[in-house]
Amino acid sequence: MNPSIPTPSPLPPRPKGFSLLEVALALAVMGLIGAMTFPLLSHLLTQQKVNRAEIILESARSEVLGFAMRTKNLPAAITSIGHQQDAWRMNLEYRLSTDVGVQNLCTFFSETTGETELKLDRSGTTVENVAFILVSSGPNRLLQTNLLPDTVVIPDPGTEVDGKRFDDLHVFMTMDYLRTRIDCP
Repeated sequence: MNPSIPTPSPLPPRPKGFSLLEVALALAVMGLIGAMTFPLLSHLLTQQKVNRAEIILESARSEVLGFAMRTKNLPAAITSIGHQQDAWRMNLEYRLSTDVGVQNLCTFFSETTGETELKLDRSGTTVENVAFILVSSGPNRLLQTNLLPDTVVIPDPGTEVDGKRFDDLHVFMTMDYLRTRIDCP
């Protein structure tokens, strides 16, 4: 080596890992992505539970029909069927027509006109001659359906009820349909 040419001193070793600025930038980007996807994910999860609750209600409706076909009676309480809670683990509400009660359906059909006083009022449209109705309190877990003794009033979806958006889910069965499914002599 030539002593007149100075040799460059080696660079100091670079520390391994990320700088504070790089970590902060990565966290900020991840936070933005999370903030953008959370509402979508939240909506999808709620919709999935609504779909599950609708399936549970339809299953409960089928179970009530199966009970009636087997015993020729409507169940006196929801505890007589398998599905008793909705997707939010809230108890389903079961309203049975007081005209039918727990009497034998074949007797009811043969000794009466087969009509009940229980009505369902949905958005101003009345469904008469209802045998029973099953109601889930929906995502807000607040039962907003008005379960009067002879009329069940269901507000329009999205209507404000008690300061919350109405989101109850329901299924029902009319006596006319029930009569076609019950094998009476």
